[in-house]
Amino acid sequence: RAAGGHRGQRRARRKLYVAASICLVFMVGEAVGGYLAHSLAILTDAAHLLTDFASVMISLFALWVSSRPATKTMNFGWHR
Repeated sequence: RAAGGHRGQRRARRKLYVAASICLVFMVGEAVGGYLAHSLAILTDAAHLLTDFASVMISLFALWVSSRPATKTMNFGWHR
């Protein structure tokens, strides 16, 4: 793989970490705020942010798997 591919993957990983962190902060804030305000709407929005957070984590997992080196059975690595 070209050196630009590694750089692009590192950049994507960093952006996903930032997005996950922001999502987590807002999710916790909404969960606490919704609980204290007894607001089902805000708690539901926090649950929606949880699904967004899960999708970002799945993307990070996919980046990790695709960066694994080639093996005997996987000649091209896991990227393919």
